[in-house]
Amino acid sequence: MPGSASHMIPGWRLIRSDRGRFWAFRERAFPQEALLAGAKPDLDADTFDDLKAAAARQEEIAEQVISWPGSPAHPDGTAPARPHPRLSPSVAKASASIELPQ
Repeated sequence: MPGSASHMIPGWRLIRSDRGRFWAFRERAFPQEALLAGAKPDLDADTFDDLKAAAARQEEIAEQVISWPGSPAHPDGTAPARPHPRLSPSVAKASASIELPQ
């Protein structure tokens, strides 16, 4: 299966177990906000189609969390430029004023 053009999910590494179960592991880590929203970086399924659908759901979760109008991502594109919702207002205000190097 690895290397098979018919069994590829961009951005995910795939494994098929000796028992025929499909596994996928995200190549790049999800931002912390996506993980807190429920995005899973490792998946398993009985069929490739189920695995592909599960990976698409995880990407949708991450996209919903890190994309909203008027809020750009960090320069490296890994996380949104907004404070974590569990931060106190004073910590959130201080973290919002930190400038990242270009």
